[in-house]
Amino acid sequence: MSATTTKLHHARRASVFHPSMLELVDLVGTWLSRARQRRDLAKLTAEHLADIGVSQSAARQEAEKPFWRA
Repeated sequence: MSATTTKLHHARRASVFHPSMLELVDLVGTWLSRARQRRDLAKLTAEHLADIGVSQSAARQEAEKPFWRA
């Protein structure tokens, strides 16, 4: 574990929030991150996609997934 991860882990353990509340916060954070990444992916040009080795159809398929799907 990195120092930052360790500090976060200890902060969470000392938190007054119930563990399920922290899991919910993590889940929402994951969803927000996924939604942002998919929006960004949808904006990439064919040239950018080629540079990272992703086909346009694969990028479109990923970008169209709802945020709650991994």
